[in-house]
Amino acid sequence: MKSRKNSCTKTILGIFRLALVLLGLGLFSTANAAVITEPFATSGSLQDWKAVGTVSGGVPGTPYTEVKEISSGTYGLFMGRRPDGAADPGALFYYGTAGDNGTPRLIDFSASFTMNIRMGQNSTFGFMVRATSDAFNNNGGYFVAYHRLNGVASLTIYDKPKSNTDHGAVLKTVSLMLDFETDYVFKVSAIGNLIEASIWSADGQEQLGIVSIDDARTTGGYFGFRAAAGGSNNIVTFRDLTVNTIPEPTTAALALIALAVGVAGRAIIR
Repeated sequence: MKSRKNSCTKTILGIFRLALVLLGLGLFSTANAAVITEPFATSGSLQDWKAVGTVSGGVPGTPYTEVKEISSGTYGLFMGRRPDGAADPGALFYYGTAGDNGTPRLIDFSASFTMNIRMGQNSTFGFMVRATSDAFNNNGGYFVAYHRLNGVASLTIYDKPKSNTDHGAVLKTVSLMLDFETDYVFKVSAIGNLIEASIWSADGQEQLGIVSIDDARTTGGYFGFRAAAGGSNNIVTFRDLTVNTIPEPTTAALALIALAVGVAGRAIIR
């Protein structure tokens, strides 16, 4: 009996090890794995993206979403409100096909991008995660954002943003004051029930602030930038976006794990 149990244990461990090795070698690829990169480096181009504005009185506004030169040779996505106040706050959602099952949506992913607040005394700039639609108003997703109002600033995770002034229920927040005209790296991840956001120095060496929740919904999936600007000339730039999908293992890998569980079950019964 002891010999049989030892044999079963070795078999189970062997199967698990084989699955891990094959996954590590890439012989069992992951389904729908993709990397979405968007430097926002071509003036005027927003291919695979959809801009939406805030809705007032039932009328959608015209969002300020423009790719242009930030400084000599450096381009980026401008959002917020122009100096003339002619454009409304808005959002820019990914609309390509590199998401889950060839759609624009992703449930699990990690992302990073460079953010520079040109001016934003009373503004909230950030990233939509697991949004239920591609709408600026009354969206059932999460909004991870840098918020600044009346000299007080924070990194915050909001739930279900409603409008330009109502960003949703505050789920988690940490005080954080950023400088204007300064590059920062913004990182976001959504994995299972965990959503985490952090802001780093431009060189990626110093973490300045981090927030997370561990009871997030795993529905929706639209993602993209959101800029809720409180007044004219409140502008943020985004560039060098990288999104890494986190897919589930393929059927073959799961089959090996199931086999190991089955062997373990039979060993316990015996």
